Amino acid sequence: MDRLYILIVHALDNDNTMREEAEITINVEDENDNSPVFSTASQSIYCDENLGMGQTCGKVIAIDADQGNAGDVEYKLPGAQETWYRNDGSIENRNLGLFEIDAVTGEVRLTKSGKQTDFDREKYTKVEIVVTANDAPGKMANTGLVEQKVEIYLNDVNDNAVRVVEYPGQGI
Repeated sequence: MDRLYILIVHALDNDNTMREEAEITINVEDENDNSPVFSTASQSIYCDENLGMGQTCGKVIAIDADQGNAGDVEYKLPGAQETWYRNDGSIENRNLGLFEIDAVTGEVRLTKSGKQTDFDREKYTKVEIVVTANDAPGKMANTGLVEQKVEIYLNDVNDNAVRVVEYPGQGI
């Protein structure tokens, strides 16, 4: 927050007679010295497995304590690298570029429909991506990028048709 101070200076001669008076205004401006901090809620997003292309999956939030434009934050995905966690416990590093982020709002969206990809709760429990928050984009900042791992948990949706399986000798 900028602070404004007004000082009145009196100049006196040897016998304490006032000779001059001047008003001095001092404006102390906020320096862009705080890094953005991701909220705890930004660490986990829950997303339905049947989400369509371009739909919002969730949102990340980073707060910068600086005032005015110095408190602006810009979000990015530094790469398309995704870590996929399978139901069987195995982990896969993939480069599908399945997610995009709105630079201003922090909304995470799918670039492809969940049905077009392996974005399937029957196969995977979650996907991990990395999001960056840039302090005061396009302005002089004394801080750098801040990274946050975001776990996107897949919500199971009733998307599989019922199959009737006949077991020999038991009938249906």
